[in-house]
Amino acid sequence: MSLQEIQNTQAPEGASAGTSPAVAGAEATTVPATEDIRDACRESDLTPGEVRAAYYELNGLITAHLDSFVEQRVKATSDFKDLLTPLLDRMQSMLSKRGKLRKLLDLAGAPQWGEWFEDFEKRLHLDITFRTIQRWLKQYRETENPPAPDVNVTAKESIRHLESKPQAEKLDTAVHSRKELNPAIRAELIRVLEARAKKYLALAAKLKKGFKPCIARQTTSGTRSRSY
Repeated sequence: MSLQEIQNTQAPEGASAGTSPAVAGAEATTVPATEDIRDACRESDLTPGEVRAAYYELNGLITAHLDSFVEQRVKATSDFKDLLTPLLDRMQSMLSKRGKLRKLLDLAGAPQWGEWFEDFEKRLHLDITFRTIQRWLKQYRETENPPAPDVNVTAKESIRHLESKPQAEKLDTAVHSRKELNPAIRAELIRVLEARAKKYLALAAKLKKGFKPCIARQTTSGTRSRSY
């Protein structure tokens, strides 16, 4: 008797041993009794241990092939993304409704981006959706053409750096103990401070040029307003 036959063995009608109760709304099912399993094993050329080993061997073969397939699929998806995303970016720009060549493309009978992608998707043997492609294109464009940093954020970071208390305290300590400084290090520190002072004053002069700082004024209602 095969393993499938063992699994499908049912106890004789009316037997109580090994019988499972019927589930409401479904046909009553039974599990093989211990005696039936023993009989099946006696009738089979295989032992339970051999059947178990055969099961694990078959499951291992399937798992190995599945892992290989998944690995190849992941690699194919990665290669697709790296190789075709730049080309898809160019194609979308070309076929865009707002593209510079749209009128000429219409005269030439070329499809729009959505129509072209429908045909491309039919030829694509990967489970990659239109939204996935759009997300890849967005990531690619942000990497290739990152947005310009906010100059106000950059300025605030510079202010925090210039007003850094730990740095100022280190400098004050060095100046206070200047007699203990190595002559070469003392000369280097003087050079750096003078160069920095000159650079900072030049930058401050550029910032002041044509700039009218806002002046806070007290209004009759007690609130502050700004004038420029």
